[in-house]
Amino acid sequence: MKKKRLKLKKQVWFVIVLIIFGTIGIIAFNKIHAKYELENTTEYKLKEIGYTEEEITTLKKYYDEDNLKKFISQKKDETLLEFMNSEHYIHDNYERYITFMEENRTDIKTAIEYVNLNLDYDYYEAPVEVDYDLKNEILVNKYYLLDSSFVPEDLIDVTNKKYFYGDGFQVKKEVWDNYLNMWNDADAMGFYLIVNFAYYPYSEHESAYNKAKDNNGTVYADNNVYRPGSNEHTTGLALDIFAKGALTTATFPESEAYKWLHENAHKYGFIERYQKDKEYITGQSAEQWHYRYVGVSTATFIYEHNLTLEEYLTYYK
Repeated sequence: MKKKRLKLKKQVWFVIVLIIFGTIGIIAFNKIHAKYELENTTEYKLKEIGYTEEEITTLKKYYDEDNLKKFISQKKDETLLEFMNSEHYIHDNYERYITFMEENRTDIKTAIEYVNLNLDYDYYEAPVEVDYDLKNEILVNKYYLLDSSFVPEDLIDVTNKKYFYGDGFQVKKEVWDNYLNMWNDADAMGFYLIVNFAYYPYSEHESAYNKAKDNNGTVYADNNVYRPGSNEHTTGLALDIFAKGALTTATFPESEAYKWLHENAHKYGFIERYQKDKEYITGQSAEQWHYRYVGVSTATFIYEHNLTLEEYLTYYK
């Protein structure tokens, strides 16, 4: 009996040893396989090149797995990462950023700013379709040109001489209603505001441009009249505002009326559209008399952050 039990115990130990070695073998195999799998992942290979986990996370924001693989056969792209970590980076513009930076020997921040605002193109050379759905915030400039068939809705005739220096004009009703509120408050402060230009139909602008071009050439016309569709007055949302005692482009910017308008127009939904020192963005010389209606909340945001409409729509809209 004793010998039989001993023999049984040996069999049990043999099985146990087999299980132990088998388990060790499986664990070792799994580890080797896991290591193999890990070393063949895109993330592992990127780390081998020098990318950190944070940088890989940044890349994954813009590239799927298949596109990430192209970085494996390249040196670490420090420039791309610096662009991606920069404020206002737009991935679709990356190639334009690089081209602008190389051609102009500029820094990344400047490249992003200029390209995002389309300033890497010459005026009128790369017109972009106007987003009419923006309504009061519609952007019109030397890149965003209105269609020749565009006519704003809700235009009203204005002939009240109390507010206008001239024979009458048209403007969108919402713009006029808010201007009247601003006029009344300005009047209470001792400033008699006067509008001397408002809605400018596309056809009239086109005639003026063609006449200037025929008489003096395209360069003159582009610099002094601007091409049809690029004039904000065609939207029915813009007013040229002066004041009694300051009725010229030379006197108004130095007047107390302008100072009041500059500091308060946003409360009524208007922005000073063509600011000083922002000419390179707007494409227009400073015009302290040109006010554009965008609505109170938008105008307030633009005023408080010292933005142009271009900057607001590009970075915050």
